[in-house]
Amino acid sequence: MRRVSTYEAHGLWCFFVWMPLGFLLLATKRYLKGNWKVWNIIHILAGLITLVISIWQTLEISLKFGLGLFSSPHSILGTIVILVTIISVLTGTLAAAFMKYYNGD
Repeated sequence: MRRVSTYEAHGLWCFFVWMPLGFLLLATKRYLKGNWKVWNIIHILAGLITLVISIWQTLEISLKFGLGLFSSPHSILGTIVILVTIISVLTGTLAAAFMKYYNGD
């Protein structure tokens, strides 16, 4: 079996973006509530880094090997993940914008 360095780099980028940063995104909103403003900024930065690297890797693979959104199970799942990532960033941004006008209960 021939190794493809682009696939290997894609796999490493996605693994190291989604595993540590995915955990950090979860932890900063669920468990780390001591200093809310600091953890919120870390959450925002981790989410943006995750989004940018995910889109970058999707574009890199698509430009090199063709778009193929539904050509394999990996492509289907990747398409779903990119869409869900974009939607979650947009809804998080919208929620943060609405919280600016929230006065508390």
